[in-house]
Amino acid sequence: CLYDWENADYRKKAEKLKRMSLNELKVVEKEILSCFDRFCEKNNLRYWLSGGSMLGTVRHKGFIPWDDDIDVFMPDVDYERFLELFQENDKFMCQIVDDENDVWGHYKFARLADKRTMLIEKYAFYNHFVGVNVEILPIVGLPDDEKERIAYIRRYEKINARRREVFFKSSGDMNKFRKIYDEEQPSFDTYRFDDSEYVGVLGTGYYEKDCTTRSVYEKTLRMPFEDIMVNIPQGYQEYLDNLYGKGWEEWPPEEKRTLAHNIEAYWIC
Repeated sequence: CLYDWENADYRKKAEKLKRMSLNELKVVEKEILSCFDRFCEKNNLRYWLSGGSMLGTVRHKGFIPWDDDIDVFMPDVDYERFLELFQENDKFMCQIVDDENDVWGHYKFARLADKRTMLIEKYAFYNHFVGVNVEILPIVGLPDDEKERIAYIRRYEKINARRREVFFKSSGDMNKFRKIYDEEQPSFDTYRFDDSEYVGVLGTGYYEKDCTTRSVYEKTLRMPFEDIMVNIPQGYQEYLDNLYGKGWEEWPPEEKRTLAHNIEAYWIC
């Protein structure tokens, strides 16, 4: 992963590459998802589509028409096992984003990326260069008590906000960034998915909306996503109600059907 404020090298490189259409981007993401699904089945790993990808599966039987990415999540133990087992091949590589040298590393997620592509994620202050990918997030355990659970989630988000502030103010000084992580991150390794009544994903910006009872994931449904089959939890109603509110089954107004991400995707080969 590369972080770039002014360096024009990658921008010049992109100018010589073929820009991917939205449809091509989705085809590649679906190929990655299919590879991930087969790998998880072979190795007995649990996963489910998450966020807008789960919503798209249930409501559209595939991508939300105006969406441009795929997200999945896994119980923490399965996530850790996936990182141990997956081996890079001719086409796909796992970009482990919890590397200590990566600013996003301490958000605990990984990317399964296509090596033939380059994806530029354009943010207000910098550009992030990766391959076209499917994001993989771990689901962790959370406290049983509601007030304690909300405080736990909110404290994690506050720490993330501090990390971002330090990162930008120090022009990407990773030593300062890691200091916050080293001092405060260990306190968030207390709860595990399989031992907790409540579970969720930390660092997504959805706060406690990204938290449900673990019973949501007790059983897995196989459902069509475009022309492949994928996993979603049997308790998807609770998850989607919590994340998006009641009425998510209905399409939003036309003016809200817009791409949520500012990205450019290119073919490298």
